[in-house]
Amino acid sequence: MSDAPSQSASQVNANSGIRTLALQAMATLAMFAALAIGAIAAGWVGVSAVLLAVISSYAWCRLARDMGQPASRQSEVHRRARAFMQRAVDVIPEPIFVKGADGRLVMVNEAYCAQRNLTREQILGKTASALTRSDALASLIQQEDVEVLAGKQIFKEECIAHPVTGADLYQIVAKARSEDEEGNPLIVGTFVDITSVRIAEQEARDALAAQSRLRAFLQFVFDALPTPLFVKDTQHRYIMTNRAHTLSTGMPMHELLGKRASDLLRQDIAELIDASEDEMLLADEGLVHESEHAIFNQQGVVRQEILRKVVGRDVEGQRVIIGTATDITSLRHAEARWQFALEGAGDGLWDWDLSSAKVFYSRHWKVMQGFDEAEIGNSEAERTRRIHPDDAEAAQAALDVHLSGRVPIYICELRQMRKDGTYMWLLDRGRVVEHSADGKPLRMIGIYTDITHHKDAEEELRRHRDSLEDMVEEQTTHLIQAKKEAERANAAKSQFLANMSHELRTPMHAVLSFARLGEEKAAKPQPSSTEAPDKLRTYFQRIRESGDRLLGLLNDLLDLSKLESGRMVLRIQRVLFESVVEEALREFEASLLAKRLNATLHNEACDTLVMADDTRLAQVVRNLLSNAIKFSPEGSNITLTFRPFTQTEAGAERGVELIVADEGIGIPAGELESVFDKFVQSSKTRNNAGGTGLGLPICREIVTAHHGQIFARNRAQQGTEFVVRIPRYPRPEPTPAAEASDQSKAG
Repeated sequence: MSDAPSQSASQVNANSGIRTLALQAMATLAMFAALAIGAIAAGWVGVSAVLLAVISSYAWCRLARDMGQPASRQSEVHRRARAFMQRAVDVIPEPIFVKGADGRLVMVNEAYCAQRNLTREQILGKTASALTRSDALASLIQQEDVEVLAGKQIFKEECIAHPVTGADLYQIVAKARSEDEEGNPLIVGTFVDITSVRIAEQEARDALAAQSRLRAFLQFVFDALPTPLFVKDTQHRYIMTNRAHTLSTGMPMHELLGKRASDLLRQDIAELIDASEDEMLLADEGLVHESEHAIFNQQGVVRQEILRKVVGRDVEGQRVIIGTATDITSLRHAEARWQFALEGAGDGLWDWDLSSAKVFYSRHWKVMQGFDEAEIGNSEAERTRRIHPDDAEAAQAALDVHLSGRVPIYICELRQMRKDGTYMWLLDRGRVVEHSADGKPLRMIGIYTDITHHKDAEEELRRHRDSLEDMVEEQTTHLIQAKKEAERANAAKSQFLANMSHELRTPMHAVLSFARLGEEKAAKPQPSSTEAPDKLRTYFQRIRESGDRLLGLLNDLLDLSKLESGRMVLRIQRVLFESVVEEALREFEASLLAKRLNATLHNEACDTLVMADDTRLAQVVRNLLSNAIKFSPEGSNITLTFRPFTQTEAGAERGVELIVADEGIGIPAGELESVFDKFVQSSKTRNNAGGTGLGLPICREIVTAHHGQIFARNRAQQGTEFVVRIPRYPRPEPTPAAEASDQSKAG
């Protein structure tokens, strides 16, 4: 019984010691875990930091579990906790240490010992000054220890002399404050050796510098070359070029690098170049690809280039396209001038090597005969076998004479077969330009000139000479026809003058006669005071009527002149066409009654509202109605009909159609159109109808000005129909005069 309290007290003391040790271990491991987590966050440490964090968590859980064990058990736990903590830090590959407040090491791991090539016994209890070769470093460590004990956490990179080898040692240093089981301050820390990383970085920088120097040297060599040179990646971007290439493109090197062909050239040319490079990248490396291009830059300037390219690999093993661009623009211009000199006149060149029997035929020599470049070989037979059989003997004889030296130039006219089987006339000329030492011809150059047109002209001239009589007869026929036309025109003019004379003379006689009678009546005394004024009124009424006829005739001439010259101003407004016709019928009511004519107006469900000049539209209606009355027999009918008319495939209504039909003698079919010509009347009516032949031409001009139509047609039974079509909305805008008139009316 008495041992129980004593035993309980010793157990309490043991538990307290174990608890203190556990707290110390957990605090130390927690500090290492914090440093590890900090290293992870900074990105400096990998597996070691994670491992330390896991060990710390595991140790915390085990110590917390063993806290409630008996004293004997807790003593064992105390020993095992120290061993576990030492073993835990020993497995960490980075150096780890624990120092007291006096700066002496109280705990290190195997990595710390290995870094200094010392045993744990040689290290524990030592200070930094005893373990470092540098007094400055020892002083810095002591200063940092003071700061850590004050609560600061150290986390830095440093480069020091290796404690054993003296070589540069790059490491990450992490230190923090902790406490032992009695609450005394401790310094816990770790080193992470990053020397290999820094050495690798330096080697990479050195390699890059060497590569840069090599590239600069290569650039210097490339720039010394006169030929444009470039290197592209697989995305067709320029990654290297030389000064000659920048001069040819007109773009500085720093702007050219990274660009594609599409940034420099016309789009179609760039697409062609990119497509050819894509094919190269699919083929074997080392094959040289050569092509000629007309290069158009984005400003439209053209240059002719020969591109030679090969696929290889750069220093990093990446596939690249290496190429040169040779500007042959001047060469091609020189060739073009030479070609123009030879073929500018349409001539084809042949160059005959008599020693080898080979002949060069120029492109135009082939084209002028209808052949493509590849369809003609280089044998003499290509020329001789196409000569017309009738000309072959003479051509060979002329050639032999020249080859023998008897004439200085070979010249011959011959026919040669084209590709399509037809023959063309050629003037074949040539001369021997090289001889052997013994005077034999070695080389002869000649040209073909197409003289087919000359021969055709000669043939045409011969045919014209042979048919001259026929041509004269034909021309005579034309002249006779023209004479008849002139005579008809003269007859029409004479008829017009006769009609005009009659139309002017008749009212003029009436004017003069009644004026004279009026004068006589006015001069004589009258037996009745009312008789003289009545007769005078009748005379002057007839004078006025005759004057009105003359004025109407003059107005017709003036209207026609204005309409033909385009000076007639139409005052377009909304007009009810039917009202215009009704008004005209009222005006001609007396004339209709005089001939007992029956005039009727019909409307076949037609809206007669149009945009027109009401005065000119009334002039057309009065003229047509006057003609219908004039040429209708007594007691007959005149019909005026309104109906809509269409001019579209969909059948949409376009305007109003007025048909004026009579039962007169009609118009010959061949004259239905000519009656609308000036001064022309129907052959059936011109002798007894009177008039000047101006009414219908004026009607057509007015209707045309409204963008309408007017025409005549014979009725099936008897008589004639005149059809007037007026669009509902005319296409042109109203003239300024018409707009001013409309505005004044609106005002």
